[in-house]
Amino acid sequence: MMKRYICLLAILTAIAALLCGCSLARSDMDASAASRDRLIGVYITTEYIDLFDLEGYIGANASALSGGSIGEADAAQYNGRLYAELVDERYVFPGMDGFAFFMATTEHEYGTSYSNYTDEGVCGCKIAVNTNDNEDSHEEALELECTIYGITGRNDRHVIYTNPVYQTANGEIYLTSGHGISTSGAGAGALVSQKLTDSTTFTDSEGNAATSSASVNVHYVIAELPLGYTLIEMDADSREISRHEYAPGELPPEYAANAATAYIVLETRTASGSTYALYSAGNTDVVTYAELKGKGVLTEKHTYVTFASNEADNA
Repeated sequence: MMKRYICLLAILTAIAALLCGCSLARSDMDASAASRDRLIGVYITTEYIDLFDLEGYIGANASALSGGSIGEADAAQYNGRLYAELVDERYVFPGMDGFAFFMATTEHEYGTSYSNYTDEGVCGCKIAVNTNDNEDSHEEALELECTIYGITGRNDRHVIYTNPVYQTANGEIYLTSGHGISTSGAGAGALVSQKLTDSTTFTDSEGNAATSSASVNVHYVIAELPLGYTLIEMDADSREISRHEYAPGELPPEYAANAATAYIVLETRTASGSTYALYSAGNTDVVTYAELKGKGVLTEKHTYVTFASNEADNA
């Protein structure tokens, strides 16, 4: 029994080594447009999603395993898929608890439309779709970047799993098992990043070369839990005009500054002390954070400040 256990453990370790890369890259030169699946983002979880058909893999590759040779292509075909369901105009993965961050497309008679699906708890999102059309080629590049903020003292280990999300040519969306990334420390400021990339080249219906690529960059940062915020209005001579205190998550979505306010100081209070940020007419998006209950992460909130100078410019 012990020998059998050790052999199974060795098989699992070898398979994990094959599947633990931080990027996905492919070039399907002969693939038709109707058969390609595109990387469109990630579904981030705090637990591993096990979709690998281990029993089927061992049964079909027993001879190769006994000889110690495991091919990556052979292992990849046993990676399972979990398809998303559209519920109330949102894609959900049945039985999963995580954070969606992907850009799906819909084809119609007028062209292609893009829909962003980003769950609360995914912060600092940057999304770009770049296209380049020439007479004999077409290039489209999707770029996604986000940050997940773990909270100090909430977990013995700080790890997340970035599960790749794909879209098929007929519009179906599915995920595959991703890889875990963890911070080197549990203190505030600990940071780790993972980038997934994917590229597919094919020939379109008109015989021209077409390339579809995507990159998804996920940052995982450990941060202190905010205890409260103070919004302080200052005049041009740095004299205080007013101050307002807020609990995390309670700042209003819009805030009209006093007519004499030249800039705003935002104080963030945590258990270790206070930090300060300045906002003026050229930077009116005040970003704060609050705990996303039951998720163990922070979520960002935005307050858009209107200064008198902004109103004058729009008059």
